[in-house]
Amino acid sequence: MNPQPQPLPASLGERFTWAEAAGSAVPPSRLRRPDVERVHRATYRRGEARVHSDWRAAHISRVQDVAASLPDYAIVAGVSAAILWGLPIPGPAPDQPLPVEVASLAPARAMRVMGIRSRQVRPRLVRITELGGVRLTDPATTWGELARRYDTAWAVALGDATVHRKRIPGGQTLARPPLADPDELREVAYTQRRPGALLLQRALPWIATTSASPPESHLRLCLKAWRLPDPELDFDVYDEEGRLLGCSEFAYPEIRLALEYEGRHHLTDPAQWNRDIEKYRDYAEAGWEVLRVTAEHLYGAPHTLRANVEATLSRLATAASHARAAARGLS
Repeated sequence: MNPQPQPLPASLGERFTWAEAAGSAVPPSRLRRPDVERVHRATYRRGEARVHSDWRAAHISRVQDVAASLPDYAIVAGVSAAILWGLPIPGPAPDQPLPVEVASLAPARAMRVMGIRSRQVRPRLVRITELGGVRLTDPATTWGELARRYDTAWAVALGDATVHRKRIPGGQTLARPPLADPDELREVAYTQRRPGALLLQRALPWIATTSASPPESHLRLCLKAWRLPDPELDFDVYDEEGRLLGCSEFAYPEIRLALEYEGRHHLTDPAQWNRDIEKYRDYAEAGWEVLRVTAEHLYGAPHTLRANVEATLSRLATAASHARAAARGLS
């Protein structure tokens, strides 16, 4: 069996040394997992760049094969259910396919089958649904099962993904319905005698429907932890003529500042790159400033990122105050 690894501490940057990992209580065995790349001797980096959709498609195919022969008392659960629902999880090494995770409903015992990771669960702790002909835990239950394997920040990120309302910019029309709503997560977290309930309950107040990726969730948590002003989330930016310029994950409209998290696809996808250039040009012409944040900033240099955000907020707030004072003097 090959259980999912614990996420690397956020204190480690995108690139780090063996000594830094040891100082963050990361065991040597963790550095041999598929989401870590060894780049030179005792130097490593996060290996998310190698993770793509192929392994998900392969796992879904295996899940469908297994699900077709499961007994009535067994359902797809855990990581396998998360993959079917499209929730964010770390990817495996190419030569280490994930075992299919299955839950056996008590009193039935856990299955002992090669290639299947099985455990017994109490029926009252799971809600069962069907997706593409596969019986599995529903999204809220899947969150409750997986979130307790991680820390609070990842529990929040998984919760965000579960309740994310993917909105078409310029209105309230959804591109797709959310997998669950916050009340369903609350019901899961407060189910009596649920393993990991305290962690789930700690995560609940921080879960939002507006974050489209774990880094966006983690950046939002950082802004809270740094006690910075609350930004508007998933904010549409317009010019003075009412033309929609774009949508930003974090915005301070009173001072015209947007924070944009940029994953690797912003660099590797030419269409995305060109859209970003046009968007930021339009923002600048409308008087908006954009602070672009990468994984290196968020995970590798959070103290520097905090200082940059604080300085930018202060500078733009002062400029806005002077502009208002000047406008009052002219009136």
